[in-house]
Amino acid sequence: MEKTHLRAIAIDDEPLALNIVDTFCQRMGNIEIKTFTHASEGLAAVRIERPDVLLLDINLGTANGIELARSVPEDTCIIFTTAFTEYAIDAFNLDAIDYLLKPFSYERFQTAINKVVRRQQQELQPTITVKVGYKNVVLPLSDISYLEAMDNYVRLHLTNGQKLVTQTTLSTLAAQLPESLFVRVHKSFIISRRQIESYSRQQVFLHGEPQPIPIGRTYSAAFSKP
Repeated sequence: MEKTHLRAIAIDDEPLALNIVDTFCQRMGNIEIKTFTHASEGLAAVRIERPDVLLLDINLGTANGIELARSVPEDTCIIFTTAFTEYAIDAFNLDAIDYLLKPFSYERFQTAINKVVRRQQQELQPTITVKVGYKNVVLPLSDISYLEAMDNYVRLHLTNGQKLVTQTTLSTLAAQLPESLFVRVHKSFIISRRQIESYSRQQVFLHGEPQPIPIGRTYSAAFSKP
């Protein structure tokens, strides 16, 4: 199967289990993963970063993975990783991609990840059309890192380093962008959730961008919205 780059978040209260998942991801070579032992921190990251796949344990000590799954964004691809068989029906009622019983092999893990890849490949590549000079340019949304307002113009910063300027307002473009992929973090900035590298309450760093994007106080709630 053709390799597709995936962004993953794994939540498990057992560090050893997270180490195994991290090792398997590195072995596959096409997965960027972040791991969390605390359910609340992991959930916050899922809501903000909207990963391609969530690897979720069920017995999380003080939290239950099935309940946690009900509070993640609806379009999240979930693979449950657990030592218990009795939650399988609950998991698939939540439209989980797969249900991995611990201890699972690398081959079984690979099969589950390939299901995520197939689901992605079945979905149409969303685009946006912007006017640049006298031309209408069709851009895949995955090519956009962030948008920057400049009076009655907007500068689009692309993931390949290219910049395009279109004569419109940030609010006009915001209405055309899906909330699952983009979020307005400041009166002058909209960012791609897929490009988030790290963040704090005041700013967010994007992949390939040396300067952080500020997070305005009035937009902080939308930034962490499920």
